[in-house]
Amino acid sequence: MKKKIAILMCGIMSLTLFACGSKNDSKSSANMPTTSASQSKSITSSANSSKSSSSSIETDISNMKMTELLGKICEGTKVPANDVFDLDKDSFETYSFIKWSDGIKAVCSEGQISTDAHSLVLIKVNGADAKTMAEDIAKNADPRKWICVGAEKSGVLYTDKYVLLAMTYEKVFDGIKANFEKIMNKDEVKVIDMDKSGKLE
Repeated sequence: MKKKIAILMCGIMSLTLFACGSKNDSKSSANMPTTSASQSKSITSSANSSKSSSSSIETDISNMKMTELLGKICEGTKVPANDVFDLDKDSFETYSFIKWSDGIKAVCSEGQISTDAHSLVLIKVNGADAKTMAEDIAKNADPRKWICVGAEKSGVLYTDKYVLLAMTYEKVFDGIKANFEKIMNKDEVKVIDMDKSGKLE
């Protein structure tokens, strides 16, 4: 009889412990921190706002000096040692391979050593037709103007407002192209590959 009572008592205690354990589990899960719908909305909206704010941060280049703008285009590209200088009516054609147009602004980067085939010409067209200007440059530019060496990669990049002649090392060209596209923000950058035009034909 005592044995039966002991077994019965054990069974009751087991059931009690099981019931208490279930309650505690539900309590502990209820106390666990959860992300409410409003919290997740708030997180999403803050992520979206930070996205939109970062995409809305654009470099204002409208009033930037041309030499400064060319410096930004060359950032991190390992351009060879070079001299940067403004171009005027007298020097423009020598470096751009086209005739001067009134109103334009232009700056040039030329390798300091004649064995460094590196030349960049950045032009702010100021109302001139950028596409026509870019095509004329691509047609007339000579990527072997250094005679003993030639540029590894040459091309003319342009938007509605800027034209960039780039004759330089291939890796430098790729970096300059990436920077130019980034700096121009929403303005579409088009490229005329001079390996298929101009003096290299």
